[in-house]
Amino acid sequence: MNEISYSALINAWSSKNWFCRGGDNDEITDERFEIFTQVLKKQGLYQEAFVGIGQYTSQDGYRLFKEIRSQKNCPSAAFIGNDSMAVGCYKAAHELELTIPDEVSVISFNDLDF
Repeated sequence: MNEISYSALINAWSSKNWFCRGGDNDEITDERFEIFTQVLKKQGLYQEAFVGIGQYTSQDGYRLFKEIRSQKNCPSAAFIGNDSMAVGCYKAAHELELTIPDEVSVISFNDLDF
């Protein structure tokens, strides 16, 4: 995904975006995160508090989603580092009675078959 793609998604979605990623040094995720932060910084929207770092598991996606949603003025759009983490986010959203995409938007990477 390039800077133009991120810009389009961010502009279409929300001024408050969240990036959830694994903590390992993964070149592809590092590149995605760098572009994400560059776009938000250019628009004056970057907030370090809206970055979640964990492992690439559904459990960490769940935990990080709950943490970010507990913040005041929490983001309404989430860029998730992989589909496993997204599954955890979906579960947390369901428990919080949030509908996707009406109340929170989620995009993830990997294209896993479900």
